[in-house]
Amino acid sequence: MTTHAFRHEPRQRLTDQERAKLFLDREGRCHRCTRKLGPSDTWSDEHIIALENGGTNAWDNRDISCSWCKPVKDAEDHKKAAKG
Repeated sequence: MTTHAFRHEPRQRLTDQERAKLFLDREGRCHRCTRKLGPSDTWSDEHIIALENGGTNAWDNRDISCSWCKPVKDAEDHKKAAKG
């Protein structure tokens, strides 16, 4: 599959209920640093393989990231897409 930063699967947002299920399914741990997230922590649901790099909206390509790891992963994803 050829990837292109401007032609990829459209982003599908999770509902609040889906986000809660994702958090529970992933045991409340950031998929990068594995830190257990607490009630006061900010976290994001994201695509493990970014859409711009050929990822999909499939459930198994979704995970959670803490606010510390998210910017690092985003930068890595954009860098990878720019090289492609």
